[in-house]
Amino acid sequence: MGTWGPGLYSDDVACDVKEYYMNCLREEMSGEEAEAATVSYFKDELSDSDDGPIVVLSLAETAWRVGRLSEVLKKAAIDIIDKGEGLERWEAEGKQLLKKRQAVLTKLKEKLLSPQPPEKKVYKYRIYKCEWKIGDVYAYRFESEIAKEKGYYGKYLLIQKVDEGSWYPGHVVPIVYFRLTKDTSLPSIDDINDIECLIMGLGEIEPEIIYDYRSKLLNTSKKIIPKKLIYLGNVDVVHHNPEYIPKYDVSYASFEWKQIEEKMISLYERYSKK
Repeated sequence: MGTWGPGLYSDDVACDVKEYYMNCLREEMSGEEAEAATVSYFKDELSDSDDGPIVVLSLAETAWRVGRLSEVLKKAAIDIIDKGEGLERWEAEGKQLLKKRQAVLTKLKEKLLSPQPPEKKVYKYRIYKCEWKIGDVYAYRFESEIAKEKGYYGKYLLIQKVDEGSWYPGHVVPIVYFRLTKDTSLPSIDDINDIECLIMGLGEIEPEIIYDYRSKLLNTSKKIIPKKLIYLGNVDVVHHNPEYIPKYDVSYASFEWKQIEEKMISLYERYSKK
């Protein structure tokens, strides 16, 4: 997926760093151990001029939030901000996005220089299995600021479970098709298969398997599933092509609820908008 916005976590690497570090804490590592483990795991990204600064900044912000930011990591992050490291990709995108990214980093520097909160208790993961059934269809109404800005406010994202997959450290999460309504009318369950699925990527191949449409929805606990979801019913899954049905669990694109509108709009405009 790469980068889809100027926000600190509008980037796959940043999200992966945050998740990995928090998982280390959930495995009852100390802050120092979790930091060292994360640095070691992302050593290849750290050597990259684009991804390296992102690893340090996201790790520092995550550690600050849970009260475990070390002085060494704080200094490294602030040095990156002061030197403008990693801004080349934003310069290439134009002045407007560059300014937005710089504003994000300015706020991050202010946060890192402020007193961090007391060390927060991080609980070990509880394994969760999503209760959705294969064929279940849910509707999610777009209501974010980005939806207003892009002209999608009030439209519905339709989510159909088509399979099950796993997510660290053992959660059972739905593999889904996403569909986007053309207008603000809520469709009936009978209309679902007449609406095209959103494309998640182009030509991704994992030995003999193409999975352009299927994604993992990270329902890792019941409480993070939005209460505003509307259950439309259950209908047989109609696959685009037989080759889109994998014989084993593969590395699907994965989505968290907090980013769902931004990412779905970005994907729709990149691949599906006509």
